[in-house]
Amino acid sequence: MADETNTKVIIDSVSVSNLIGKDQTINATWHLSDPLLQVDGYILSIMSAGKSLYNFTSEVTTGTFSIPNNLLTSGVIYSLQIWYKKVGGGYGTGSDLIQLVLEAPTISATTGYDLNVTLAYTVPAIYNGYQSCQFTLEAKTPKAVVGVGNASQSPATITTVAPLSSQPGTYVTYGKIVLSGKSSGPSSDSVDVTIFGVPSILSSKYQANKITVTYDYVNPTSSQQYQITVYENGTIVQTVLAAGLLSKSFTIGFTPSDTKQYTLTVQALSGSFSGPASALAAVYIVKPTISLVSNNQQKVITGQVTYPAGSVYGDSVLLSLFVNDNVVQNAPITVGSQASLTYTGNFTTASSYSVAMATVDGVSIGELSDRVEVIWQVDTLSNVTFDGQVFRGIVNLNQNSGSGTCAQVAFNKNGVIVDTINVTPVNGEIAVNFSYTPNTPLTLTDVYSFTVFSTTAVSIGPSSSAAIIFQATPTISLVTFNGSNITVSWSKNPTSVNATSMNIGLYKDGTLVQTVAGSGLKYTFTPSAPLVNTSTYQIKIAYKSAVALGPSSSPQTLITQLPVFNLINYDGTTVNAGLTYPDNLNAGEYGYLLSLYKAGTLVQNSQGSGTNATLIPASPLSTTDTYSVKAAITQEHAIGPYCDAVTIYTLPLNISSVDYRSGTVSVSVSNLPNNVITYTIALYKNGSLQETIEGNTPTTHFTPNPPLTSDNSYLIGCAIHVGISTGPYGGKKSITVLSPPTIDSAIYNGSDLLVNWTLAAGVDTNTFLASIFAGTVIKLNKQGSGLTTNFNNLAGQLTGDQTFVVKVASTNANQIGEYSTPALIIYQLPAITAATYSHNTLSVNWTLPDVTYTGMGYQLDLFKNGVKQETFEGSGTSMSATPTTVFVTGSVYSVNLSSVNGVAIGPRSASVEIVALDAPVLTAVSYSGNDVTLTFTYSGLTTPTNYIITVYKQGIEYFSLTTTEKTTSFVPLQTLYAEENYTIAVAATYNGITGEESAPAVLIAGAPTITSTQYDITTLSVAWTLLNPSVGSGYKATISDSAGGVEMSYTGNGTNTQFPIESFVGNSPYSVAVQSTNSISLGVMSQQVALVLFKPIDPMLSLVALRFNGSFTTSNDVLSYKANLYDNGEQTEQKIVSSSPLTFETALQAGHIYTFNVVAESGISSGPVSDIAYGPFSANRIFTFDDLSRLVAIDSSNYKKTVFTVDAKGNITSSDIQAPTQA
Repeated sequence: MADETNTKVIIDSVSVSNLIGKDQTINATWHLSDPLLQVDGYILSIMSAGKSLYNFTSEVTTGTFSIPNNLLTSGVIYSLQIWYKKVGGGYGTGSDLIQLVLEAPTISATTGYDLNVTLAYTVPAIYNGYQSCQFTLEAKTPKAVVGVGNASQSPATITTVAPLSSQPGTYVTYGKIVLSGKSSGPSSDSVDVTIFGVPSILSSKYQANKITVTYDYVNPTSSQQYQITVYENGTIVQTVLAAGLLSKSFTIGFTPSDTKQYTLTVQALSGSFSGPASALAAVYIVKPTISLVSNNQQKVITGQVTYPAGSVYGDSVLLSLFVNDNVVQNAPITVGSQASLTYTGNFTTASSYSVAMATVDGVSIGELSDRVEVIWQVDTLSNVTFDGQVFRGIVNLNQNSGSGTCAQVAFNKNGVIVDTINVTPVNGEIAVNFSYTPNTPLTLTDVYSFTVFSTTAVSIGPSSSAAIIFQATPTISLVTFNGSNITVSWSKNPTSVNATSMNIGLYKDGTLVQTVAGSGLKYTFTPSAPLVNTSTYQIKIAYKSAVALGPSSSPQTLITQLPVFNLINYDGTTVNAGLTYPDNLNAGEYGYLLSLYKAGTLVQNSQGSGTNATLIPASPLSTTDTYSVKAAITQEHAIGPYCDAVTIYTLPLNISSVDYRSGTVSVSVSNLPNNVITYTIALYKNGSLQETIEGNTPTTHFTPNPPLTSDNSYLIGCAIHVGISTGPYGGKKSITVLSPPTIDSAIYNGSDLLVNWTLAAGVDTNTFLASIFAGTVIKLNKQGSGLTTNFNNLAGQLTGDQTFVVKVASTNANQIGEYSTPALIIYQLPAITAATYSHNTLSVNWTLPDVTYTGMGYQLDLFKNGVKQETFEGSGTSMSATPTTVFVTGSVYSVNLSSVNGVAIGPRSASVEIVALDAPVLTAVSYSGNDVTLTFTYSGLTTPTNYIITVYKQGIEYFSLTTTEKTTSFVPLQTLYAEENYTIAVAATYNGITGEESAPAVLIAGAPTITSTQYDITTLSVAWTLLNPSVGSGYKATISDSAGGVEMSYTGNGTNTQFPIESFVGNSPYSVAVQSTNSISLGVMSQQVALVLFKPIDPMLSLVALRFNGSFTTSNDVLSYKANLYDNGEQTEQKIVSSSPLTFETALQAGHIYTFNVVAESGISSGPVSDIAYGPFSANRIFTFDDLSRLVAIDSSNYKKTVFTVDAKGNITSSDIQAPTQA
């Protein structure tokens, strides 16, 4: 049986979901100590300081309960206690108090590497007895928990499920407080985690008590600081911090020793945490000593080092090349104590070169040795001789930068060193003599040479060229100079079996200026400087080795200058060339070489002396091949440069025609080659050459001086002449002087061209050549005799837009004379576009043909019933004239025309009937707002087919339409705006021809706007405004009755006027409207404004409670009334009312006269004023006192005031004051 007395609630677990300030819930589970006890539910209570702050209820033993906002406060201890409800009422024993954890640990620093993350944290003081803190490590992307950890004190460690270094990314951590096994709090906010990586040391270098280390650090979270630790034989001797840098150079803080082993590591730092250390890298303190440096001709530099006994060093060496004080190249790391590099630059005397070496092992480089100079300059040998027993020579020490202090001479046999001699200057000599006696006998089949090396104590420079001895002397066979290059040929001396090359020396005025090395039996080279004509040049040659020369040959003069052609002529059998030699050469001492080329290939040479060179070709020169000649100056064993080639022209020119016109000779050559630019024309007078002229086209024109005359005989010959080269002359032709005829007329009728002319004076032949030209090209020729000719059927040949002319020339059996002045051929006809007759004036318009000419004119003929009446002439494309012919009804009049230009007359146009159209006269124009109505009259001879009505806006055509009626109405084709200016005109048309327009009339598009009407029984006053006053100078006002009939109308000028009214019938409805007018034009009618004719009757003014009450008889047709109250004749109040009676606000004043009237109104219209009604106390005369205490009498009928004055004697005088007029 359950024991209710001893049963209590036992809390199993309780946790709080969120931090204070966020939505918080309590998650709790519990059970009864006696599970058999029946209960009626549970109550959960949040307790603080022994008091219950808030209660929850539950029917079951677990639940989540929301904590009200602002219920709990940080820094206060809260607990949870649970009671069970007894069945039947009351509560059982409560549970133990379980402290609630409302806050979370504060994470201050994190760090991580591989499988571990370490973090520092604090918890609020009220949870000092906490059991543990639980922490979670979470990857951000993709989001996933990667590790958990627990700690009872800071720092805490989280063990990850996999190494973080294999999972690059960003991580966060958060934690919660576990106060006991039953109570835990909410999770803290997440904090980014610093993940450490292992640095990689890239290099470690020691130099001059400083260590320089570079490293790489690849990690998801970068490090802001690094620690470098230096070890001596495994013991830490120095630590250095590097803030955010991947390189650090620092001075050592310990005393180094060559015999000790030094290493260092690098690790990343973050806050109070440090990452794993890098692998150890060696630090080498030892400084090596260079024992030997060598440099050869291929710029291969080799260094050798030694180390102090017992020192620690690496297994490899580094060789560094310095230019001045900068490292420019390093040799590959080489195992052992020796390394080499090939210098990729060029040695210069402006720089110094040296090498240093250091021990190397992996990424570690020790201290560099002292630098040793690199010798790159070469000492040379000279004057090397052999007397059969002893070799002797001179060592030329190089004194420039990069040289050694002494030399070593090597004796070589077939290129191999067999012995060496040390040469040291004693007194600083530059040239030091040496001698050497071979240790073994020499043989004739071996090659012996000497080389020399520049040296210092530990440095050896490159070898000099080998000096080889030759005894044989060569012989020059020929020296040529082509203007750019020198070619030397020689014969081989049989004793010079060991010679492989030749030294060629160029001498200028006896001084050697250039040497080159050649091989074989001929060598070509370019002078190092241009050869000048004012100096004498010679060539010598000698067998040579690398640095030794044999004996020189005899000198050979070099010819550097060339002749100049002054004439080339081929007369059909012989090539003749005129030569000019340089001024500083005696032509008698030199010869020439004249060379003939065919298509660029040498075919024949001719040699001789003097300035006139000739060459007779071995076979005749063809007229279809290309020939040229060159010339050079010669001497024994020497040929100078060729002059420029000159073309030889072999083709005789054939003259196809010769003309003499206007003082000009025209020569046409029929076979001028395409590649020939010029040719010579020779004019002979009576058998003697008169002059020569140069031509450059197949036809050449020139003016002889003096002019040709008919009493002399003339011949013309032509030969190709380009530059200085002249070809053979062809056959000659004679010239006869034929002056040109004068064309009198050139008439073209559309098919045939008739040309007439007159012969020039002195011409005794009537044979002719007539030519039609299209531009400058002859299109048709016609030859014959006589003074006239006809070109037939030209209609299909004179086409396009070209200009055609005709010229005529006199001819004889052998030549064509000068062409006449050209006459135009007008082959296109004009087209009449309109021909009208109006008001005794004939007007004709036409279009010109496609081809027109300067000075174009016309001939226009007027016909009556097909009979020509008169002709008009002029220029242009239109004509307006008053004919003498009288135009009468019943006859047909027409015109046609031709274009003319000088003596040229073109074909006549088609005849066009004249249309006699006069301008209509507008008599009336009106616009209703919808339709335009106009009326006009017409009195022309030709009955129009219709009329064109044109509306202009601001003077520019707006739209147009046609009509056949003289009175017509139409709807405008475009919108008419009241504010714009429009005019309208009409013109008659006949079969597409439009006559003169009528005088324009104003088209009034706008309507006036009536602003007010006032009727006063005898007069109607109307005022209005105009939107465009400039188009309406007058008005027409119309008064209409209710049936729309016009009762009265008025016209005049202005916008505000009065109309006398004779009578209105009773009170019948009447209205008024206004239209603008301008001469014959009538505009749109304004709105109809209803008139108010009603005059209010029976007005009365009474007094009710000291306020005036007005009344009158109203009308059903009136909308409102204007009631006016007057005080002593001056208006004091006005009211607008729609009915009677009405009350005024004005208060009665004693002694004042009040009157009242009424005006009926409707919109902007008002009617007659009612009669005046007098108010109460309005006797005929009222006495009162004014502001000056004077007695005043007021007449109530006219408001006249009389002032009475009493003087000192009691006399009474009076004066009248005019009363105000009452409206």
